[in-house]
Amino acid sequence: MKSLSLVLTALFTVLLFSNAEAQEAKKYDNPEWYSFVYVDYHPGMMGEARDIINNYFKKASAQAGTPTPVMEISLAAGEYDMLIVWKMQDGVEGLNWQTSPNQIKWRNAMNELAGSPEKAEEIMAQYRKCLRASSSNMGRKM
Repeated sequence: MKSLSLVLTALFTVLLFSNAEAQEAKKYDNPEWYSFVYVDYHPGMMGEARDIINNYFKKASAQAGTPTPVMEISLAAGEYDMLIVWKMQDGVEGLNWQTSPNQIKWRNAMNELAGSPEKAEEIMAQYRKCLRASSSNMGRKM
């Protein structure tokens, strides 16, 4: 029932704010889409998480030639510790991949940096242990 309510609310919002006099469809010119990841770490674990990010995740991205965040923000208030902003290079079309070529390139680089796929998985599991919660969203630059 909750999902039906969300669909009806979204439909109502679209109808409410749509231009009834519009006569033709129009796409945005060169839209820039961004994804936002809010991260909350367990108390005292942010340092360890940042070490893993800097020593492995960012290095794997550099080695693989895959995108890195355009911004990382340490949050001063609210329920999250950090906000990470990524430019979605392929826009919303990038959401159509179950496993993207960049994910494969990044994982191969991560495996190499760690020394093996098993060691890479251990490092990623250690990072996940640092996380208390995360949330994500996306939006288009205005």
